[in-house]
Amino acid sequence: FLPYEIAKKLVQSVEKYRDLQPVYLAVSRKALTCLNLHQPDDCFKVRIDDFSRHKTLAELLSSRFRIDASRVSVNHLKKWNIDGVQTLIKDTTLGAIYGLVHEYLKDDWQAWDDVNGVSKDAFRAYLAENDVADSDDVVAVDFGYKGSAHSVVSEYFSAKFIPLFFMTYNGEMGNDPYPEAQAYLFSNMNVRHKTCTPLISHNLIIETIINEPLGSLSAYTLVDGQVHLEREEFESDMHKAK
Repeated sequence: FLPYEIAKKLVQSVEKYRDLQPVYLAVSRKALTCLNLHQPDDCFKVRIDDFSRHKTLAELLSSRFRIDASRVSVNHLKKWNIDGVQTLIKDTTLGAIYGLVHEYLKDDWQAWDDVNGVSKDAFRAYLAENDVADSDDVVAVDFGYKGSAHSVVSEYFSAKFIPLFFMTYNGEMGNDPYPEAQAYLFSNMNVRHKTCTPLISHNLIIETIINEPLGSLSAYTLVDGQVHLEREEFESDMHKAK
């Protein structure tokens, strides 16, 4: 949020920047979850390798795919050699999880999309509300680190989309975390080397300083045709836990 306010002042005061239109969009990984799932095959675009291996399959299904674990059948679990939805991630494989999710979405797609499709409609309305069109050339700037937000938001634009970051972690093979990613400060850092700079070891403090003074964004919703941004309230139990 703070960089956006700075960008606005630069555009207003520096003539060569006046063709640019700064736009601030509130995003979070939680709010953007599954906004890039338009068919069952799209589940393979969702990252799960960074999910805690000490949490349960049920938690992963809810957090990354918005799947109600109680709807997952025993047959699906057996097919992928998973004992149950309370199985820890470390006790199964990523391949089995993707296989389970893909099978589930193929079998239950309409019901899943009826529930989650409204979030996609709300996000499109949010873009329109901020005078952003899918045909616009976009320079998308985020703090970091692996392009999760970029990968979702980019699907809502059809023209040029340039991904910029403050810092990036490297991808699984040491490559750019997102195609053509450019970082202002540190590029392709090793996620395990967090002591190399306070900007990494204390990144949540830095992000809090430059972000909006509001609770974390949790969802885009439509209320009587108007876009509503749901947030975790400051001082709530969920907010304190983070």
